[in-house]
Amino acid sequence: MTVTEHQLKLLPPVDIMENIKNTTDGYIGYFKQYTLKSVYQPIFSFSHDTPIGFEALLRVTDMKNNAIPPMGLFESIDKITDL
Repeated sequence: MTVTEHQLKLLPPVDIMENIKNTTDGYIGYFKQYTLKSVYQPIFSFSHDTPIGFEALLRVTDMKNNAIPPMGLFESIDKITDL
């Protein structure tokens, strides 16, 4: 689904920080029945023996703490207003 500029203007304003908490383990967000956690994995250069960057990953769990693949989360969004 492609979101047009017109569709974005139709969305109600949302304070995204209402659904995000800063914890000692990083930021945790909440969407519908899901908990979202960002995790950063270092990317190493073996030739330099040092990290050269980070990969950002999304960890999603449901209310029973079951792991949900990120695509499972995205597929649960029925329409743009669900965001």
